[in-house]
Amino acid sequence: MNAIRVLIADHQVLTRRGLKAVLDGEGGIEVVGEAASSHEVFTLVKERRPHIVLMNMELPPLGGIGTTLTLKLEVPEIEVVLISGRDPDERVMQAMEVGASGFVLTDISPENLVRVIRSVADGGTVIHPKIIRRLVRRLSTGRDGAPRTEGLSEREWEILLHIAQGATDKEIATRLHISETTVKTHVRSILKKTQTRNRTEAVAKVLYRRSGTV
Repeated sequence: MNAIRVLIADHQVLTRRGLKAVLDGEGGIEVVGEAASSHEVFTLVKERRPHIVLMNMELPPLGGIGTTLTLKLEVPEIEVVLISGRDPDERVMQAMEVGASGFVLTDISPENLVRVIRSVADGGTVIHPKIIRRLVRRLSTGRDGAPRTEGLSEREWEILLHIAQGATDKEIATRLHISETTVKTHVRSILKKTQTRNRTEAVAKVLYRRSGTV
């Protein structure tokens, strides 16, 4: 099996070296380069052909979202995992909308970062659990504190976010410490409330096709 080729993009040398040390120690993962700016990312992606770009959300000059958007337009098959050191607010959904496959915080453990890289390489989408909890609180109410018109409960929002990451009912049940039957019940409720026919349609309608979601 070919190694997962990763390009690290961060404007801080120490952070790049730390991430490289973590990933270099893992079998099946190869760090093929380091970039300190958006422009270096574009150049190195063409030269080194990485599978995944692990990118700081604050990467100058375009930022993580701007760089991801440009990158996905030029190289659609590339996967991007964004990493942020502070509350990402609405930028999480923006990142997903422009094509990022992962969003994690800098407090992620080395072991979990490796899992994220492997999961994204396998076609998954990963959002840091802390970010999911923040999103659930923001998504379940409007800016005025009133419940959103979809009428989804916090638990239903949480399950919808896990569905958006490609998780199965069994995986969601394990993550949330509830039964698989309970997950299925919530999914049926989500589809009814959102007036959608399946999970994919619900995710697209509620999360990815709305403006001002968060």
